[in-house]
Amino acid sequence: MKFCQWLSARERRNYRIPTEAEWECAAKGNDERKYPWGNHDGRGDLANFADKNTVFAWSDPEIDDGYPESSPVGAFPLGASPFGLEDMAGNVWEWCLDYYALYRPGEKTNPRGPTNGAQRVHRGGSWKSRFRSLRTTVRSSNAPTFSCNDLGFRIVCECD
Repeated sequence: MKFCQWLSARERRNYRIPTEAEWECAAKGNDERKYPWGNHDGRGDLANFADKNTVFAWSDPEIDDGYPESSPVGAFPLGASPFGLEDMAGNVWEWCLDYYALYRPGEKTNPRGPTNGAQRVHRGGSWKSRFRSLRTTVRSSNAPTFSCNDLGFRIVCECD
């Protein structure tokens, strides 16, 4: 949030992290795909996740994505979303603007989560995640002050 404030002041534009609904739309597009790239499961050329290069009990020993930890941005161009956004799944979880709450019935077009709470949502899975955690609908959360080597963010520039 502080980076977005700094960048907004520097560039004289409004930068922020995406809402959870914006993040999900950017990841899966309009066709309800399972992953940003479509519905293909278990391929190491689409995203960075817990594969044979990692040492977790849940690592997939049959797949090699080439990285034991985080990968360079854009290392998996075949895993891009329908909008051409890369790294929406795997590599690092991404913070969202919304605070965490269970989904509630109601408006499904760009719904907003709570504006306050104890935990913020993060989406996308990471290099520590099982492949199934890379699905566009998977969500997690943590305290806004939490940091880890598999958690990051992307930013949105609000256009005029």
